[in-house]
Amino acid sequence: MSQTDSINLIETYKSPEPTKRVDERIDIFPNGILQSTGANLSIRSINGFPIEVSSFSFDSSDCGGLTYDLCLKQPINHAVYVAQFPPCGSSTQSDCISRLAVIDQNGNTEDAIPLKELPPNIEEWGYDTDVNGILKNVKTFNGDFAANYPSGGNRWIWKFPNYTHRGGSIFYPGVSFHSQANFKVGDEKNLVFRTPQVNIQLLPVSVDGPVCRFVGNGGCAYINPATQFDGAVYSRKDFTLKRDAYLNLDTFVLEFRSSIPWSSWTASTITDLDFSFKKSGKDFIYQISGKPGQIPEVLKNIPITPSNSSLIRSIAGANFNCPAGASSDSDCSAGIFLGGKGGVDKGGPNNSGPYQQLEELEKLTDGTSTFLRSYWIAQTQLGSNTDLAAACSNTYSKSVPVGISSSNSTLAQDEPPSWDSATKSFIYNVASFSKKPDGNKFVGHYSLLIPAELAKCLWKDGATQANLVLSVINSDGSNQLATTSVRVEKEWFKFNAAGFHFSSPKLVASAVNAKSISEPTGSTQLVPKTTKVITCKKGKISKKI
Repeated sequence: MSQTDSINLIETYKSPEPTKRVDERIDIFPNGILQSTGANLSIRSINGFPIEVSSFSFDSSDCGGLTYDLCLKQPINHAVYVAQFPPCGSSTQSDCISRLAVIDQNGNTEDAIPLKELPPNIEEWGYDTDVNGILKNVKTFNGDFAANYPSGGNRWIWKFPNYTHRGGSIFYPGVSFHSQANFKVGDEKNLVFRTPQVNIQLLPVSVDGPVCRFVGNGGCAYINPATQFDGAVYSRKDFTLKRDAYLNLDTFVLEFRSSIPWSSWTASTITDLDFSFKKSGKDFIYQISGKPGQIPEVLKNIPITPSNSSLIRSIAGANFNCPAGASSDSDCSAGIFLGGKGGVDKGGPNNSGPYQQLEELEKLTDGTSTFLRSYWIAQTQLGSNTDLAAACSNTYSKSVPVGISSSNSTLAQDEPPSWDSATKSFIYNVASFSKKPDGNKFVGHYSLLIPAELAKCLWKDGATQANLVLSVINSDGSNQLATTSVRVEKEWFKFNAAGFHFSSPKLVASAVNAKSISEPTGSTQLVPKTTKVITCKKGKISKKI
């Protein structure tokens, strides 16, 4: 039993009811948006992975097409784990969160403290009893460095003494490592897990009453059919934790200790992202900081007309449906969902990729997003270490991520930027509607962090502050005016861009002595370490400020 079981969240910390819509709680296709005709458009950003429970299980990798029961009878040759990091109980504990802090806009720092442990409970899956053995593999466990996996503990919520979000002062931080391994049948003692996927996020949460009446056999009946889960990230019979909204976009700091290195490429939503790393004995200590990214997302219904039906058909593909007896495409419906994780060629049936699709769909609307949601997320993908690390394996230490890219764009790559070996350039794609819900222009932010040892391997003589540049290129190939900066530090090369506009630009980090990637109009902005330059043009007059 946890020492924090006596804390009654609903009695002590119940949050005030919202006086207006909390955007962070809106589902992908909420009630009231779907219509029986037209294109139901949902363009959502990176949602992050759930703050998962720790688990460790063995199974078979050869279960294609088999039922769960038959798969259990297959020879065991596969393992998977999820390691959730609890708070550190001492300075010597490994695989734990050692600090959560906030730095407000006045420079004041406040540290949060762990409030309550949340051991796994069968109610989370909608059951009364564990009749199906759901909790069999849900467990805490000790790590094994030789097998390349850390220890897994229980989830916790944390509380700031004074700092608050809209619904209170409780936050739900998550740091989890996740990987899998294949091994010869009967040789599980010698397994070695692959490079882990690392998921980091911070959620402001409200304590509220339950959202479900549990039916007891794997499901629930919504108490409020209109709001349904209502942003719930953790649900039990007596209370629910719901996503909530930041009052201010302040800087949050999350530090954790790990016995296993974090080395895969990482995508993030954090604005003004910063990162640091150090070793302490055998532990890797990582600190990530920055502001929540405020990201526009789109939920719209677009009437289908003769002028747009061809485009909507090409993007919706099999999701374009016409009822029997339809006299025209205006009687038809189409479900279009563009997620926040996509590479250059990942998208709908026409294979144009989500970035171009968003740009074309925006032209069918007034260009405004539906709402803004704030995210503080960093996450990697299994296998996201590309040829970059392999090409520089002799100089890359593999103790830190091979790179971190961060954007407040609706759509952004969660995989590494494309590396153009001919031009020695990183190319990163983003896309958003050009206007915020209030009609004002949406302004983009972007950060790219590359380990210095990797940057020097890739750019060689060009890897100097004077030679490196970050450009924002419009979809028509022209340069976009933006505030950019490049900092060359001992451990990291840091690129930042701010003030650029949408709908689907790309960001290019390169060395100026490399071959140009294009011949865009306008001039590339090269900004030294502590200088910001904005070029303003009116007619033939150009002024730098």
